[in-house]
Amino acid sequence: MKLNCAMAGNGPPMVLLHGVTRRWQSFLPVMAGLGAGASLMAVDLPGHGASGRMRRYRVIDYAGPIVELLSERFAEPVVVYGHSLGSMLAAAVAAEAPKLVRAVVMEDPPFETMGSRIREGMLHDWFRALAPFAASRDPVGALARRLGEAQAGGVPLKQLRDGVALRFTAASLKRMDPAVLEPIVAGEWMLGYDRDSILSRVRCPALLVQADPAAGAMLTDADAAEAAARMADCVSVRVAGAPHLIHWADPGAMVRLVQGFVTTLE
Repeated sequence: MKLNCAMAGNGPPMVLLHGVTRRWQSFLPVMAGLGAGASLMAVDLPGHGASGRMRRYRVIDYAGPIVELLSERFAEPVVVYGHSLGSMLAAAVAAEAPKLVRAVVMEDPPFETMGSRIREGMLHDWFRALAPFAASRDPVGALARRLGEAQAGGVPLKQLRDGVALRFTAASLKRMDPAVLEPIVAGEWMLGYDRDSILSRVRCPALLVQADPAAGAMLTDADAAEAAARMADCVSVRVAGAPHLIHWADPGAMVRLVQGFVTTLE
């Protein structure tokens, strides 16, 4: 499968995996900082951006193409840094192909917040609201305005995201396979992703970064504690005041945490 990748930086290899509905450009706020000490490969996940498409888009379905990418492109183990969907993929890849992964960074993995618990809050409405805009041919500006008027939980999206965030989402949705959202809306996104088994097989060092539950974290306190306990060598950190997209809201914190963690790797 063709996976579109952007390269930057200098040093030991680090692969960046974004969240669902986004693109490699999601990591631009942290790439300059991280690239000071690492050779970065930021990936458009399957069905997103300029990468190829898949038949099905459950979380576990993304893991195979990433394992294949690492095995083909790198002669040494890499640090895999993922946000949201990307963070769950980082764990799955480390569990499936441990010789390819030096360490993992998991930024606010949602786990069952977007699985069995997705209908408990506004998330299900959010993704249902996004679905009609996938693969739109409208100009980005017009699409962002329409997106802002769409509602989740009876609230217009323009009240939940600022104008730049809506434009970025619109631009990403234009380049996204509409099928990406089907398992999420159907409540089937996490099928086949055995969290406990996967995390128990992550033997490399792991950094688990939790957003602030009061600011919209998807990783709950209980899930964070359970995830950290199951991995063999995990340090868990919460970023106070940060929403789910920590690397956008507080890129300096993420660069500091990731750089500090990477310097401890043996």
